Amino acid sequence: MQLTKQKGIHSPAHLAAYELQKLYPEESFGLFLGLIKQRGVQWAYETLSKIRDYSRTKKERFPIQFVMRKV
Repeated sequence: MQLTKQKGIHSPAHLAAYELQKLYPEESFGLFLGLIKQRGVQWAYETLSKIRDYSRTKKERFPIQFVMRKV
């Protein structure tokens, strides 16, 4: 992922939160940003990868409960 010149995208954490929020529009950007600040940007990249792989193989959306749970 590359940082874009979009308003409000200031760091890799913001970019990852934006990407997650695009996949789950019913959830807020702040929710994902808070999760990323707690768990780290690396966790966000791994989660995005898992979500995309799951969507390709199962042809359905990755359950949000798995994104939210603590590991």
